[in-house]
Amino acid sequence: MSIFSKATNLQQITPPWLNFEVLTPTAIEMKSGQTIDYRVKFRGFPLPWRSEITVWEPPFRFVDEQTRGPCKVWHHDHTFPERDGETVCKDSVSYAVLG
Repeated sequence: MSIFSKATNLQQITPPWLNFEVLTPTAIEMKSGQTIDYRVKFRGFPLPWRSEITVWEPPFRFVDEQTRGPCKVWHHDHTFPERDGETVCKDSVSYAVLG
């Protein structure tokens, strides 16, 4: 989970075509209630995005939910189960688009 405990690492693991950028000043403390501002570009159009960490249970799980952005709903649950002595990263995303 260590890569996920630093919000700026999101830029490294997001597909480059989204031009993902963290806008919140660095030294972001990952914890329940923390909000993080980003910007992504979709088809060349910049889209502001704000999410809140609603669950923070290291090293097992965390959840981020969009509070402002391009989706009507965005709920992203990250879990880190152990399998054969290794950590597996599982993501579950529930979303609804605007419209």
